[in-house]
Parts: sequence; C-alpha cells; structure tokens
Amino acid sequence: MRDFEFKAGCICLDLVDTVSARGSEEVDLLVAPKDIVRWANASGGLTYIAGFKPSRDDHLRLTRLREVVFRAAGDVLSGSVPTEQDIAELNNAASLETSRAILTVDGMKVLADRPLDALMVDVATDAISLLGTTRKDRLRRCPGCNMLFFDGSPPGRRKWCSSTAGCGNRQKIRKHRQRQTNVINSKAGT
Repeated sequence: MRDFEFKAGCICLDLVDTVSARGSEEVDLLVAPKDIVRWANASGGLTYIAGFKPSRDDHLRLTRLREVVFRAAGDVLSGSVPTEQDIAELNNAASLETSRAILTVDGMKVLADRPLDALMVDVATDAISLLGTTRKDRLRRCPGCNMLFFDGSPPGRRKWCSSTAGCGNRQKIRKHRQRQTNVINSKAGT
C-alpha cells in the first residue's frame, strides 16, 4: 500500500494528487471508503475525522469532489474558466454546514456532526481560495508526473512536484549524468 504524499502545497491539491501519474499509469490511492480516514489522518489537522466510518456513498462524494477540483484547476491552468457545473459543485460543497471550532485546554479542536461534509467544506473552500484569487497564478503542473501543486516558493519559479525526492530530483540526476558523460567524451576526444 502506497503512502499518501502531501507536497502539493494545499489540501485541495493534496486530495487531487491521491491519483498519481494522471494521464499515464494512474494509481488511485483512495480506492475504498476506509482510505478517506487514512488520508485525512495522514494530512494532519483534520481532527474531526477521528472515529469516522465512511460509507461507499461518502467515498463516491469525496472522489467526485476530487475530480471537480482537478477539472477546475486544469481549466485555470489552461487559461480558461471552470465550467458552471464545476463552480456550482465547489460552491455547494463549501456551503455545507458541518463543523465548529472549540477551545480546550489542549488548544483548538474542530467538532463535526458530519465529518465527511466537514472535510468536503475544507477541500472546497481551499479550492475556491486557490482558484478564485491571485493565488491561481501560482498553480503549477509538474512536467514529469502531471501532479498539480501550489508554488509557495518566494520567487514563484518552482517547476517540479518535488526537487528533493520527486521529478525535480530525477531531473537533477539526469543533468548531472549528462554533464559527466560530456566531460568523459570531451576528454576521450582530446
């Protein structure tokens, strides 16, 4: 079982990226309802999901929202506007009334009567914040694996999903090997 990765820079794109290698050898990491809880717990901060037992319908609702965010982000990346249907679905998901923050001696906790709805509100609100503001100018697609991510780097020039462990690192290795080959070939030719 593959672990979830949280390198997209925002929760809505972390959810989108639970389908890896989109467009090639796709792998869906949210294959069953129990994976929702596993993903939410791994993401950290989604305390209201603890003890939640999602149903098949919950799984379908969340994966549908994931695909809405994916399509809408793709539209924005291509310079288009998301479809009216995708906009309506994001707005509907963001408007579910589900959770409330409380202060405890241990800090803030979020309580939710309907944990899946609370999760959907978080994802949809984050997507709206990303796609409906100037933050959309920092939306990127990795040229190596097609992963969507938010470029939060100060210069705003991040190109790869990850320069330390992902496609960026593999590109650095390829360039290094090519330089080494060029050095060896130039020495052999002299």
